[in-house]
Amino acid sequence: NIVHCNMNSAVMLYPLIAAKLAKTKVIIAHSHNNSSDKGFLKTFLHSLNKHFIPLFANMYFACSVEAGQWFFSKKIINSDSFKIIKNAIDINKFEFDEKLRDKVRKKLSIDNDTFVVGHVGRFAKQKNHSFLIDIFNDIVKMNNNSKLILIGIGNLQDKIKIKVKKLKLEDRVCFLNNRNDVNEIMQAMDVFVLPSLYE
Repeated sequence: NIVHCNMNSAVMLYPLIAAKLAKTKVIIAHSHNNSSDKGFLKTFLHSLNKHFIPLFANMYFACSVEAGQWFFSKKIINSDSFKIIKNAIDINKFEFDEKLRDKVRKKLSIDNDTFVVGHVGRFAKQKNHSFLIDIFNDIVKMNNNSKLILIGIGNLQDKIKIKVKKLKLEDRVCFLNNRNDVNEIMQAMDVFVLPSLYE
């Protein structure tokens, strides 16, 4: 009855087209970004394809006003078919808990006086891990007792591990892969850094 397409750009419209061909009653195009990978071809395809979205979708969601403006026309944004759906977060799970902080740090073998920088995100160009490692490298120069926690996996993870090794930061960077306890791991962080190229 419903096909909900979470989209980062309008370069690929196949799911919307497939839903239309299947005679789906409600087809939702949901914009999650306010820009995308740079490059002439991707920019051109997004600019062109976004005009075809109304031929296939009949509901339009965005996680912010900016994400909606990047994806949809003013006519769509001003219609009843357009909705802002904010990314839902249970903030109670992230409320600071000193006992949990100590427990997580102990589990990760991190001393209480260590300065901990953290990041959550897949290892992809968009998340800008290479720059994050540069930032952390400068932090270590200022505070020798620092650690970096990286949560996530992705196709650039090995490349980042090589950079960490090259900078001799292996004993200071924790690669924790995918986790089901992100809210708990974040308790161990002093600073959360998200240097995304676009989000």
